Amino acid sequence: GAGFSWACACDLRFAAKSAILRTAFASAGLSGDYGGTWTLPRIVGPAKARELYLLNKKVGAEEAKLIGLVSDVFPDGEFMDRVLQEAKAMAQAPPLALKRIKQNLNDADHILSFSEALDHEAE
Repeated sequence: GAGFSWACACDLRFAAKSAILRTAFASAGLSGDYGGTWTLPRIVGPAKARELYLLNKKVGAEEAKLIGLVSDVFPDGEFMDRVLQEAKAMAQAPPLALKRIKQNLNDADHILSFSEALDHEAE
């Protein structure tokens, strides 16, 4: 439901090994919310997004990683420590570089050509 959509709006997603993910909107009689119908196809592709929304399929953590829905799967007992480790690694990176990387990736959805993307990266 909404938590699924919020997760899809994040730059990175991680799952504990026992996690089960599901759009859940079809069973709730809803069409979606919080932008999940926009973000999910960009993460897993349009066909898989349709499958997950229309069939209301449960997805385990390993399958979520396989389809690109999550970046990594960690053992349940290590989940928070491993996610914090990833967050600390990002926090150590140069903030301006991360800002520009995110901006370039976001712009790539709207840029019409490869040469324009190269120009944006060079800025």
